[in-house]
Amino acid sequence: MVPDTRLSILLFAVLVAPGLLFDLLSERRRAAYSESAFREASRVVLSSVILSGVSVVAVLWIGSLKKGWLPDTRKLLEGNKRYYLDHARELLILLTLEVALAFLLAWFANMGLAQMSRKAKIREPLSRALTGGGSIRATSNWYRAFRQECPSGHDPYVTIRLRPDGPTYFGKVAYYTADMKAEGRELVLRQPIQVKSAKDKKYCPLSSDYQRIVIRADAIDVIYITYRKKNTQSADKPHRSKAKTGRQVEAPPAVGEAARK
Repeated sequence: MVPDTRLSILLFAVLVAPGLLFDLLSERRRAAYSESAFREASRVVLSSVILSGVSVVAVLWIGSLKKGWLPDTRKLLEGNKRYYLDHARELLILLTLEVALAFLLAWFANMGLAQMSRKAKIREPLSRALTGGGSIRATSNWYRAFRQECPSGHDPYVTIRLRPDGPTYFGKVAYYTADMKAEGRELVLRQPIQVKSAKDKKYCPLSSDYQRIVIRADAIDVIYITYRKKNTQSADKPHRSKAKTGRQVEAPPAVGEAARK
């Protein structure tokens, strides 16, 4: 039996669209991970039911403040087709407000969760102290190191050594693939970029003709990560240290943490 087209649109707007929007917004603040179609559909429907439920309650409360603006709830539940036809305008207003409010709730909920995610690194030491260990989350290590653990007002800079015995690159992370699977993952560096071969001791600036470098994850041996303040001239240079003789020698910027693929 094929459902009525209008009913299908209504069910999609109420039971799918808000949750789908929330899920798409969520992928902007966390790495997507593979899951079964049933689990993904269940998450979308559950999110939609919660968002639409809150939206319906809010719209009905608003309608109770001004009589005649929205259709009567009791008569709607009676299923009187004549009442539906006579109050088509009020029904349209009700559905429009409900869906619009559900979309707004999805957006605000995502913003709130994003704020909580940024503050999670502050609460994490306390959480570890209370639970006696670290937390386990389905989160890409790249996403965690490049975004979640990056202090406010700082940018992630990396020194990347390629395998086997490949060159070493230093630069600012422009963007990256945040998928859970390492296969097919890529990291992009932006200018200014420093590079040196396995035999060289000093970094050389990469030609300004190249604005970006795309590095595949399977070509990376190790990544050294450091967080440096934005808009500082020294941030674009590899970290240097002095030897006992006072001679300047190059040292990898292992100020942050080393993250292996």
